[in-house]
Amino acid sequence: KGATALAFHSDGAIAWVTPIEVPGCYVSDPEGATTIVVEGGIARIGVGPYQALVAAADGRLDLAACGRLLVSPSGDVALMAASGSEPNPPTNYTDGQGVRHRVEDLRTATDAMALVADGREMLAVIDAENSMVLMDPATGEDVWRRPESLSAQSAFEGSDATRIYVGSVNGLKAVNLTDGTVAWTWRPPIGVAYRAADVVNGGEIVVFTSSAMSGIDPSSGAEAWKIPSNANGAWYWSPRQGEDAAHPTVVALGPARNVLTRLDLPPTAKLP
Repeated sequence: KGATALAFHSDGAIAWVTPIEVPGCYVSDPEGATTIVVEGGIARIGVGPYQALVAAADGRLDLAACGRLLVSPSGDVALMAASGSEPNPPTNYTDGQGVRHRVEDLRTATDAMALVADGREMLAVIDAENSMVLMDPATGEDVWRRPESLSAQSAFEGSDATRIYVGSVNGLKAVNLTDGTVAWTWRPPIGVAYRAADVVNGGEIVVFTSSAMSGIDPSSGAEAWKIPSNANGAWYWSPRQGEDAAHPTVVALGPARNVLTRLDLPPTAKLP
């Protein structure tokens, strides 16, 4: 019926203890999905569906909610569903500086992503009607709204300064940030798409499909290179960059599920 966040000094002494309680939010095994990210002096804590923003210095609880939390750089947040039975979230919260921030209720959305467009913080949302929406989190108003045509299970794969990238088993597409129009669509020639890496300016989008691992040019949607699967099976896993940023590599599970492989990529490829 709740969770507890603790911070420790370097000698192991407890610095602070903060209970996280949200009436009506329940989980059978909260220790199974615990995340802690500290940015700008604020700890974003997730314990199962329990989500909290806690001041790292003193344990002050700024926000407690139930679901999946998206936080913009300014502190505005959006809350997505975790199990489908979350209680109503708060409509706003006040941080330690006395600034009030909006909490956007996105419990009916299938996916959402925080991004910056034209210097403004935005939320990209795929809603329950399978429409893609660019939303201003400060007002809750739509900047644009378009039907999502790639798939009924599309998800955001990343963004850059001009486009949002959306993927599904049917492939990958680029959507213009200005108006939501589709810049290009790429579909695997054989099989289905599994995962795509986040997008980095100047580099390819690395896509895993049932037949190959491919690098997609984000400016055109053209396939820049391809590493096929073999008779043992397909590539799996989300790409991860190696330690040398000038010489990109990925570590992938494949081409069979019991093989872990590290691959050199073409010099133009860049990963997050």
